[in-house]
Order: sequence, then C-alpha cells, then structure tokens
Amino acid sequence: AWTLSNESFMKNIPWLSFLKLRASYGLTGNQEDIGSYAYQLLYGSQGLYYDNGNLLQRYGVSQENNPDLKWEVRKSLNFGLDFTLFNNRLSGTLDVFSDKTEDMLFTYDLPQPPFLTNRVTANAASATNRGVELSLNGTIIRNNNFSWNALFNVGTLRNKITNLNGFFKGTDLLISSRRYGNADGRGLSDAYISMLEPGYTAGVFWIWEFAGLDGSGKQLFNDYDESGKVVGTTLAPKDDDRVYIDPTPKFTWGFTNNFTYNNFDLSFAIRGVQGQKVFANTLLNLATVTRLPGNNVVKDALTNGITEQPQPSTYWLKNASYARLDNATLGYNFKMNSKVIQYMRIYLATNNLFIITPYKGIDPEVKVDGDRRYIDRNYYPKTQS
Repeated sequence: AWTLSNESFMKNIPWLSFLKLRASYGLTGNQEDIGSYAYQLLYGSQGLYYDNGNLLQRYGVSQENNPDLKWEVRKSLNFGLDFTLFNNRLSGTLDVFSDKTEDMLFTYDLPQPPFLTNRVTANAASATNRGVELSLNGTIIRNNNFSWNALFNVGTLRNKITNLNGFFKGTDLLISSRRYGNADGRGLSDAYISMLEPGYTAGVFWIWEFAGLDGSGKQLFNDYDESGKVVGTTLAPKDDDRVYIDPTPKFTWGFTNNFTYNNFDLSFAIRGVQGQKVFANTLLNLATVTRLPGNNVVKDALTNGITEQPQPSTYWLKNASYARLDNATLGYNFKMNSKVIQYMRIYLATNNLFIITPYKGIDPEVKVDGDRRYIDRNYYPKTQS
C-alpha cells in the first residue's frame, strides 16, 4: 500500500484528507465442497445375494480412492483505493478484483471397468470471478439539532467457468451432470434448464425461447438451424433450439441512512439487485388451467392463453430486479433525572417492510448457488416483522 496523502506533493490539496492506493495478491484453500474420507478407498453394503437357500448381505467397494485429492486453490488479485474528503465528511473505498479458482472439487463419473465404482471426488475444474465494489460513507448534514449520515455501496460480479475437464489415474474425467438445474411440474421429467458450461457463468440458463401461442393455445418455440439462425417456430423443440441466458445481476447495491433530530432518531437500510433473472418455477405450476378444478391457480392461468401443460421456456424467465427495505427503526430518547433510570429509549422497529419489484412470483430473492441457482421452486419467502 502507498499512502499518497502523506507525500509532500499532496499537502496543498485542502479538500483531500486521506488517500491510499492498495494492491494485494494471495492464495487461499477450500475443502468445504467435499465430505469426510473423500480420498480413501471405502467399502459398503451393496444389496443381497443368494447362497444355498439364504439371502446374505453383499459388500464391495463403494468409493474409489484418490491419494492426489487436495484443496482447491483460489488465486486473488485486488487493487484498491481508500479516500477521505472534505474534512472527513466523505470517505470511501473502491476495489477492483480478479480471482481464479483452480483444482476445483467436483464429483466426477468414472467408467466401469476399469474402475470398481462409477464416481470419484477429484480436483479438475477452474473458474474466474471478476468485479468492482464501491462504498461511500458521508456525513451529509451535521449541526446542533439535526444530523444525517448515509452509507452507499454498489458492486458487480462476473463469474465464468473456464474448464471442466480433468484426469484421474490415466483416465479422462467425464461430467455427465453438466446439465445442472431442472424445472419441476406435472408432466416434467428431467427438465433441465441450466448448465455447467465452459465460457459461461456457473448455472447459466439453457432454455427454449418462447415464441407465442398457436390458435389452440399451444406453446410455440423458436426453431434454430445448424448455423444458429432462427428458421421458424415449432411445437416440439430440440436441445439444438436452446439458448444460453445469464441470470446474474448487472449490479447489486445498498443504501443505509441514519437521522437524528433533537431526541428523535430514524434509521433504515434499503438493498437492491438490478438485472437478475429468475426462473419462476412455482408460477409455472400455478399459472395453468390444467390444474383446474382440483387445485388452486393464480389469475394468470385464466389470462395467459396457455391451454396445455406449461413447458420450461423463456416465458417463465422473469426480470427479478428488486429494492427491499431490509429494516427501519424510529426511536425517541428520554433523558431522565431519576437516580434509578438515567436514560430511556422507546422505539419501533420493522424488518422487510416492503419490496419493489416487477417479479410476479412470491419473492425475487431466491437461492443463487447449487443446482437451484436462480430457480424459484417451492421457495419460502422472507417474513415480515
């Protein structure tokens, strides 16, 4: 780090109180994605076998050993700027970072033979994370009766899988689970809608493009040729007709405010996400007339015109940007002259008071990791208190 504000050539800038440049590089390990004994050869029960009129318990190899198993490694490069301006009225931090994770831990498929089991935990894949974060903290108003302090932060993150291939005991590692997250619903089986694909973000949506309805209310989808050009619509799309859509937000932000006026105080924090997309799986199951009359449905079931079982497509991929009032507190402070009570405060506090969003599902803030990444499927919404 270099504190520029201590240098002589920076002394004659009256509005600059503090300025520091930072750079850092480091390696950290991670083993949280694997369970115990993942490197060992394990035996376990594998059903029954028949011997001389008796059914006996069978045992065999249940896990291939991997003596080369190790922590995955995250290599982090960060450039930062810290500053304080206007006689300490405004301070801030700016960070630009680039991380690369190598030897990522994953459960891979193995061929049988030569191996005795079909799965092994190994180091193979790699991914990158790059982003920018900005935080500002300011005293906007400060006098005898009234003060206003505010904190604002904004950040962006871009994730990309760079490799999924590996090597284990002379054999290429195979990933049959590249098809990652799936949609649930009546008539849907193995309806995968997201992928682990090099060159794309983890869990990128891999989905058919909705192209409207035909005259009988059946769903139409864009039909692509081998060159990737739309050549029409189809009622029976294939995997070649799917497109990749990144669900991750363009940026996230937060805004916290603290006010005081004489003995009153007010604080609140708003948090937002801009540009994220969520697959509204719960809405898919409720916005369909095929569930009538045996189940409840939402109003969209009677207005969207779909007369058949809904299929996973971009129709259910919704804009899930939002701004949520995380918490708010209003208080009044009493100064007591009693020997028993010197100070007392009465306050009203609330959590999750409201959310502003175009999303029509239950809650746009869904799980963003694992195989349910950005998939709203039977998600229990945040409570209000």
